[in-house]
Amino acid sequence: FQPSNFEDWYFIADLFFLSEGRDSDSSLIIMLTDQTMLYNYEKMRTDFVANVSHEFKTPLTSIRGYSETLLSDSVKDEQTRTRFLKKIRNQSVYLENLVSDLLKLNRIESKGAEEISEINICPVLNEIAAELKLKAETKKINFSYKNDCGDSFIVNANTKLIYNIVANLIANSIQYSNENGNIILSATTNENIIRIEVKDDGIGIPEKDKTRIFERFFRVDKASAIYAEGSGLGLSIVKNAVELLSGTYGFESEENVGSLFWVELIKEKSVKII
Repeated sequence: FQPSNFEDWYFIADLFFLSEGRDSDSSLIIMLTDQTMLYNYEKMRTDFVANVSHEFKTPLTSIRGYSETLLSDSVKDEQTRTRFLKKIRNQSVYLENLVSDLLKLNRIESKGAEEISEINICPVLNEIAAELKLKAETKKINFSYKNDCGDSFIVNANTKLIYNIVANLIANSIQYSNENGNIILSATTNENIIRIEVKDDGIGIPEKDKTRIFERFFRVDKASAIYAEGSGLGLSIVKNAVELLSGTYGFESEENVGSLFWVELIKEKSVKII
């Protein structure tokens, strides 16, 4: 057969010759074993290792370079020494964030998070809003929280997954919003769905980057310049956590205007983890 995307299929072919005797006709049996899934998993693993290695190598090289310069005692100017030490600190923070986010992503992808059960997510949303409101205020960003919270906000989840989803979306908005900007967290519900939105008037996402925004380690160029310590894993964590809860997610964004990220979770639906 000839699938339309044959180049994405991988098979192992085994050939067997069958014959009943010297003068009889021979038969050829060809057995094809589909190795596509195994090949794709291996490719994902190889790409992931390569990406992680690159993400670690760059800051480690920077830390080593600055520290060796300082240890050589060749820098006499105190202002330059302080600048070098800040560079080392910033790269260390980046590595710390990277390791933390990798661990979160691994727990979610391996489905090894704590047990999922019916919970009211309102207390979690209230806690996140109170915590990140303070963080936003330190950057002089206006943060508001609107909700229809009540007994109807019941989903199959756990507090860590909800926290990872919502906190990552808000943290992104805080990092990429300008001073005196605005961030709105809202939570609404209808008969079947709980919808969580995070809206900001920050830097927005260029059109060319929109299809890749949930990829691991992907960062918009302007975002990398604004927040160098970011791991590039935040939205990937959101994506995997929402999918684990059988929810949906999406966004609307315009460069230099702002973004709106949304998540929809199904109420009172069992989630089976194997």
